[in-house]
Amino acid sequence: MPTGTGKTETMLSFLIANQCTRTLVLVPSDALRTQIGDKYSTLGVLKDATVVDHDALLPKVLKVKKKMSKEEWEKAVNDNNVIVTTMSLITLVEDNIKALLKSKIDYLVVDEAHHSQASTWAAMISSFPCSKTFLFTATPYRNDGKKLDGRIIFNYSLRKAQQEGYYQPIEFHPVCKYNREDGDMEIAKEAVAVLKRDRAAGYEHILMARCKDTSRAEEIFKIYEKYEEFNPILIHSRLPGQKRILEDIKQGKHQIVVCVNMLGEGFDLPSLKIAAIHDERQSLPITLQFIGRFTRNAKNLGTASFVTNIAYAPIKEEINSLYQQDADWNLLLPRMSDGLTKAEKDAQEYLSEFKGKLRDEFSMSDIRPALSAEVFTSVGTTTSFGNWEEGININGYKYKRWAASRDMLVIVLGKETKVDWGDVSNIENLTWDLIVVYFEARYKRVYLNSTLKIRGENLLKAIFGEVVKINNDKVFRIFAGVKRLMLTNIGARRPQGKDVSFQSFVGSSVSDGISDMTKGKLAKNNVFGIGYRDGTKCSLGCSIKGKLWSRERAGLDIFKKWCNEMGALVANDAIDQDKILDEFLKIKPIKEFPRVNALSIDWPDEIYENGVLQIKYGAKVVNFDDCILEIEEQYETSTSMILRIVSDEFILKLRYRIGKEGHSYEVVIPKDKPLSFTIGRNDYSADDFFNEHLLKTYLADGRVIYGNHIIDTPTGSPMFNAESLIGIDWGETKLQKESQKATREKDSIQYYFSKFIENDYAVLVDDDGCGEAADLVGINDSGDFIDITLFHLKFAIDGKVSQNINNLYQVCGQAIKSVRWKYRHPSIIFDSLLSRDEKKLNRGVPSSILKGTKTALIKLKEQAGNAKGIRFHVSIVQPGVSQSSCSEEMLMLLGNVQQYLQDVSAIDLKVYCSK
Repeated sequence: MPTGTGKTETMLSFLIANQCTRTLVLVPSDALRTQIGDKYSTLGVLKDATVVDHDALLPKVLKVKKKMSKEEWEKAVNDNNVIVTTMSLITLVEDNIKALLKSKIDYLVVDEAHHSQASTWAAMISSFPCSKTFLFTATPYRNDGKKLDGRIIFNYSLRKAQQEGYYQPIEFHPVCKYNREDGDMEIAKEAVAVLKRDRAAGYEHILMARCKDTSRAEEIFKIYEKYEEFNPILIHSRLPGQKRILEDIKQGKHQIVVCVNMLGEGFDLPSLKIAAIHDERQSLPITLQFIGRFTRNAKNLGTASFVTNIAYAPIKEEINSLYQQDADWNLLLPRMSDGLTKAEKDAQEYLSEFKGKLRDEFSMSDIRPALSAEVFTSVGTTTSFGNWEEGININGYKYKRWAASRDMLVIVLGKETKVDWGDVSNIENLTWDLIVVYFEARYKRVYLNSTLKIRGENLLKAIFGEVVKINNDKVFRIFAGVKRLMLTNIGARRPQGKDVSFQSFVGSSVSDGISDMTKGKLAKNNVFGIGYRDGTKCSLGCSIKGKLWSRERAGLDIFKKWCNEMGALVANDAIDQDKILDEFLKIKPIKEFPRVNALSIDWPDEIYENGVLQIKYGAKVVNFDDCILEIEEQYETSTSMILRIVSDEFILKLRYRIGKEGHSYEVVIPKDKPLSFTIGRNDYSADDFFNEHLLKTYLADGRVIYGNHIIDTPTGSPMFNAESLIGIDWGETKLQKESQKATREKDSIQYYFSKFIENDYAVLVDDDGCGEAADLVGINDSGDFIDITLFHLKFAIDGKVSQNINNLYQVCGQAIKSVRWKYRHPSIIFDSLLSRDEKKLNRGVPSSILKGTKTALIKLKEQAGNAKGIRFHVSIVQPGVSQSSCSEEMLMLLGNVQQYLQDVSAIDLKVYCSK
């Protein structure tokens, strides 16, 4: 039930209707203990609403505020109808008191039950019978994706709450500033304007400015201090006199309140009507709880207003649509809330199909098997899940529970075992095992996942009759369609002989094992690798005995989908398993750099995926996104090269060395201030950081260097089709002048080319500079997709068209690095373009947006982050290359770039040059 729609009154009605003589009510905070305890004492609005007679007896209520002895608890239970206390206090009681409560209490009621998956909450709730436990919450879903225990027996939707007048309409007031300080000022200005308007209309509204932590609250309070007529106040958990401040707020003495995660659960103040959100909420459950404090209906109050900076939308995609220019929260909130509630109910319905003692004692939603399985085929489609014990020896197991749906069996087994480090009779391990059997009836395929070493045929025969395992070389079909496959581990066996039956190869030795396989010395036994399927990274492993696996764990529904995907591959006879591993990437150590031009160097994938790296040089802190990482000198020696990290704040130079002992990095320039690389709370020196996070060096022949290891390119990289080159007549353009700069120099390559393509794009952005996405970025709305083309431009050496391949090296490196945008959140590239444009405008430089508007760019960002997918395209622009006389060496280089972009990210490549 949404916040403010009568959860407490529903609890009271349940108490009366079921004549609950002893009820224990658990809440998360002291404020809620007081509020709910008082309502139980008076029966809230039930008498005024004539739900009960005016002369109905009131329950005896005790609010427990301190730790009590067993005797005190016995008296409390015997003397009262309702006991209200906090979860933090009840979890401190001894086991004998818990046993007393379990035996004496009729019903357990838990408020704000979205907290119930916390370990202390879950342990307390699970000690009571399920059928006597009732959970109440406004949001039956959690930030961390964990499922709430229990069954949804009543859902009062947010949409219905709006229709029936419990929620007043919401006004959304967005501001858009990419400079955080400017954004805070703009939020405050807009929020105070709304406050003045509302109070002038006779509404005694209060403005609350919400901040994520104490330091931010103190910073934001300085902005609001100047509005003295509204008597601003700051409140957070570390301030003394909180109760007095809260009482003053309730009395209306302060019309502006700056706070940190306060005035939340249990704080009831209908006049809170204006929310200035300086730090965005990060999930729908938290957002709905927060919004519910402002939208409650009451006499003599107007509509609720929310003011926030849409330039800093929440990380959680589920509420991104709220942070848009023209978002209607009145429509979006019920749709999102009701949609998530429906998804929760659908998941429950899927899991509710399971029947058996395991489901009665265990939360099926908490079972997350590894994505691993053996695959079998069955003769028929009849299942007898109840016969599973006939196919497995489970002697010694004290705990045996199972549950089954129409297509899946889940078994949990528990037993005590001796410790393996000594002959100690009074100490034992408690060991738990999981078995999952899934039947894909349409194709008569059976999937077995087990933490036990069992003979699958025996277990499955008891359930399905005769089954046949899919094994031998067929399992290697799971790698079909995987591009840029890098094998990290292989096991091999000798086809004949008994001297050495098995060998394992890991890391750089993998290529040796594959070499011996191709020569017939060894046969494949097990393989694990990482690659790209349809432009998406994946990890896969299999063994000749029939086991398939990945690195991930997932819920039962995801496990089922994974099995379907893997089963379709191993059963596909059109796949030639003997050729599957022919094009895997071979990795080997190197003692010196190869004599091949290095196109570029880039951050590792995990840095782009997480997006949290900061570079600290002295007092200056720069996000890695705002830097250029490049090769300055290749090669300084055969074993070293000089790298540069360039930002608007500093230029750093590093020496990157390789050799027999591995690889290392040292700061060359400057050395006057400390340099560190920061991820979260961890600071690394340059050498420590780059040893843990290996940079990628792209070579012109398609190979890639990680640290002191080189990865060979797959065989058969095609040459770029010379007929695909797009020739341009550059007219009077100076081919040695690349950038149009802020003055829009008409004789530059960038200016001429922007005019050449401007009719092809709805929005065109000049993003040239440190941290650029590309020199030019063209964007179109193509219906179901947003198409983004990254144009990388480079001047011609000596301003001439020639066959000098040096014209291509740097621009090809920039094109390869474009892959990083594919694996980041869709909004990040738009945020980068918008924030860099804002910085230019603040410096008095013309806007980066050459065609279209900022509003149009924000709209495209919103669509890309929610309803539409993104398709990236990459173009190289180099007028120094000739369409009519492009050398074979150049075409080979462009072919390697084209193949890499296609394999790793399914991105296409165009090349513009001179006619």
